[in-house]
Amino acid sequence: MIEDPTFGFAIGNARVESSLGIVGYLAMSSNRLGEALQRTARLFKLINETGSLKVEYSTTTVAIDRTYERRPPALREDAFLASVLALAQRWTRRRILPLEVHLAGRVASDRRAHEEFFSRAIHPGRDASRIVL
Repeated sequence: MIEDPTFGFAIGNARVESSLGIVGYLAMSSNRLGEALQRTARLFKLINETGSLKVEYSTTTVAIDRTYERRPPALREDAFLASVLALAQRWTRRRILPLEVHLAGRVASDRRAHEEFFSRAIHPGRDASRIVL
């Protein structure tokens, strides 16, 4: 068992577009972050057989919801949230801080590592992981 509470963030932060295969390449060919995320959501089942990815965007924000068929391991959820943030920063070439971060189905007893990584308060206990940029 890995005891480092930041290990999932390190995995997600290191993710590159090519690790998403054709989905990553299609996202990279997009002109806007919202367009890249919409393409990723439409083709999500090609890279992940369970759960779903939903993207909602307005003129000022993008919200990404990742639902699961069953509760994910904390490491996987942390890696997913970190990879969304890292890929968004690379695609836009800007430092982006999330406006909101929600954890799916768990209440982390110690949220300091999450709050330090995302520079935001963490909202636990939702039915989906959610990050709003």
